[in-house]
Amino acid sequence: MSHSPDHLGPLAEAPKPSASPRRLAITAAASVLLAVILLPADGPISTWARSLNPGGDLKRELEVLQQFGGATSVIIVLLCMIALDAQRVRRMLDWALAAMCTSLSVLVIKMLAGRPRPKFADPLQFNGPFGQYIDPTKVNADGTSHIVGPAFGFGREELWSMPSSHTSAAFVLAVFLATMYPRLKPMAFGFAILVGVCRVVFGAHYL
Repeated sequence: MSHSPDHLGPLAEAPKPSASPRRLAITAAASVLLAVILLPADGPISTWARSLNPGGDLKRELEVLQQFGGATSVIIVLLCMIALDAQRVRRMLDWALAAMCTSLSVLVIKMLAGRPRPKFADPLQFNGPFGQYIDPTKVNADGTSHIVGPAFGFGREELWSMPSSHTSAAFVLAVFLATMYPRLKPMAFGFAILVGVCRVVFGAHYL
């Protein structure tokens, strides 16, 4: 038997009206300004976060949780919707379109920025799409400097530290869940924020 949204009780209450384009533009501009202001602190924050170095069960739990927004979590959401909210399972197509557009946008921005990963300890460096980067952690067998880049092209992950694909995917899923089931909004965005924190703690990205 299929389940209508009524079977979900308060989870499926009607969503609030979406934000206006003007409000979205202001939010985006404020986010960019905040990022610029925090840029000088990016290095120290990253160093401190990586120094936390969680281990044991805590590390394993965080490694699993940072995959929120990935394939497994999406499959779980899909199966739950099939079991509990089958009439609206086609809305997963909305998620798929949003995820695809976000993934492509993030990839393009990564290539345009060409920002080295935190392991290079060079947080203020942006190489752009075609710049090359001298890897301070490696020397070639012939004694020459090891060159990384350019960022434009596939397989150049060492220069793709901004933005985070994991975090962006997590927020896509969080927005989808919050839209479909508003009562899940705090939990969904809590998980998405945790993904971003984990990516910094594990040294994959800056703040």
